[in-house]
Amino acid sequence: MAFDFSKVFPLLPLRDAIVFPYTTRRILVGRDISLKALECAEAHDGEIILVTQKDVEQEEISNPLLDLYSVGVAARVSNVTPFPNGCVKVVLEGEQMVVLEGEQIVDLRSVILKDGFLQVTVSPRKVPIGNKDKTESFADVLSNFRDYAAKRNIAEGMVDAFFGMDSQLNAFYGIIPFLQISLAEKQNFLEAETLDDIRRWPSSRRNGSSVNRSASCKTN
Repeated sequence: MAFDFSKVFPLLPLRDAIVFPYTTRRILVGRDISLKALECAEAHDGEIILVTQKDVEQEEISNPLLDLYSVGVAARVSNVTPFPNGCVKVVLEGEQMVVLEGEQIVDLRSVILKDGFLQVTVSPRKVPIGNKDKTESFADVLSNFRDYAAKRNIAEGMVDAFFGMDSQLNAFYGIIPFLQISLAEKQNFLEAETLDDIRRWPSSRRNGSSVNRSASCKTN
């Protein structure tokens, strides 16, 4: 079922992950503002907007247009598993990139706190464009990722799956979550406007620099 972008959606602020379109991600949710957003999503076909916050240490979202990135993903909640401590493990399926309308208009009414959770209006964002053929540069990226995956014990079958994809964009979105780079750099990929921007293979991925792992234990 297609998203109706004329509606208001619940927003789940992420602080330990970025969910990309056409990918599935499991996250741990424990903040009250996020749990209530999930409840709303489950009551409305699982539709939810995922946007990463800029400061992973920040517990409260006081000003959404300043605290959150402007580009996120429209997703569906496919499974929720509750834990005794009140947290839940959620399986999210990313579908389409969106941009917060308030970022362009700077209108706080586009992101409001109501009924205990963030509610947002969004507009769809064009997917990155470029040469859709499996170009030489794309083959180089896949080759680099195979070497990268071998050093980090990523399953060979997963790597083969990316090689078998017809869509470069889907392959890139599948690869990026595996990279040990910062959330900010992953956000840059999400906001990329062309495939050429995504094809670039930053030096941080070759020299093995890692992400700040302090965010890994944070609940969303």
